[in-house]
Amino acid sequence: MAFIKYQLALAHDEAGNTDKARDIFQEVADYQFVSAGTALVRPAAIAKLQ
Repeated sequence: MAFIKYQLALAHDEAGNTDKARDIFQEVADYQFVSAGTALVRPAAIAKLQ
């Protein structure tokens, strides 16, 4: 789930919807369930927020 949400956030970011993208990046960064997809995108989402 986190991987898909991260891709959605990237799409919003590229489309210029930065507020929506930031909300989704925050959701991915706060996601607690650990999986391979989360492990791949959580650090990238945190980096996008900074």
